[in-house]
Amino acid sequence: MKDKLHIYNCALFTGFFKNLEESGFCLKQINERYGLKNHLFKKDTFIPTATMHDVLQEVWVALGKRSFVAYYGRSLSIYDLIDFELLQDMVIDLETVLEIFVLKANEFKSNAKVEINITPQQLEITFNFPDNLCLGRRIAEQIWLIFLLDLIKEFRGDEWLPKALHVMSPSLESLRELELIEEYPILYGQSCYRLLLEPTYSSSSIENNITSLKNNHAENTIDTISSIEKILQSFEPNHRPRLVELSSLFKTSARSIKRHLEIERTTFSKVLSTSILKDALIMLCDNDTSIIEISEKLGYSDSSNFVRSFKRWTGLPPHTFKDTYFSLNHFSSRSLILD
Repeated sequence: MKDKLHIYNCALFTGFFKNLEESGFCLKQINERYGLKNHLFKKDTFIPTATMHDVLQEVWVALGKRSFVAYYGRSLSIYDLIDFELLQDMVIDLETVLEIFVLKANEFKSNAKVEINITPQQLEITFNFPDNLCLGRRIAEQIWLIFLLDLIKEFRGDEWLPKALHVMSPSLESLRELELIEEYPILYGQSCYRLLLEPTYSSSSIENNITSLKNNHAENTIDTISSIEKILQSFEPNHRPRLVELSSLFKTSARSIKRHLEIERTTFSKVLSTSILKDALIMLCDNDTSIIEISEKLGYSDSSNFVRSFKRWTGLPPHTFKDTYFSLNHFSSRSLILD
């Protein structure tokens, strides 16, 4: 199916949106218009790619292109997006940078298509957003470009030299003040973004590893259940979107989401129940929270309805679980949802 359910991890944007708010730019109306609950300011929450692109487009229009890119570039901290403690134990070279970039492309689960090719003469990194979602995807491409250029500037060392930068935009003046592109000869109006580097030594030693990274990215697939679960978990337990609201966030139809889930042999009702159950299990392991309080936090108007649902999912009434189990390690919540 062409209309995959791509999502963004908001960690890529939280610094940007927080800086906008602090400078007086009001994002409250945008949050409300798209049915978001302060997602834009929370790391490790997720927003469907189509909705995020629309949000970026609105901010782009309000700020103007140059201000938008400058704001984002100054707000981005690559150390907020990667595990700095992990990096301290690694040899930081271009290979590491590429691994980070490919893993982030997978982790954020956006519709960015990343390709890496290497020869003895050059390293080529290509990316674009092939899905025709909205104008906001062009903005997202520039954000990915800033992310990639920032990583390479920070970590490439002396082993690689800039060779060329191919861009889809007719101009990159908005990036010049960030001092990320001054070393690159630039070709404008290209069919995709492409970064070319040439080695100062023989590149054959890392060719196999780069090929492995490329293959790992190519094999990454969009897991519909995981994407929907991440969106549901990004909302407060008593404000989870239902199917119609969810389809609106993904800029698709409820029927399309149902078809995606049918392919994976499940239904939206089961995915939603799994999401509710995960929160219920966490709350039940807190001895200070009563069954009535848990049912209210989960959006139930009557605690008896929650009790019936929980017993249907697990075979146990919630008070029995609460009295017996004190660790989620005893359960895999997805396995508790009955077929």
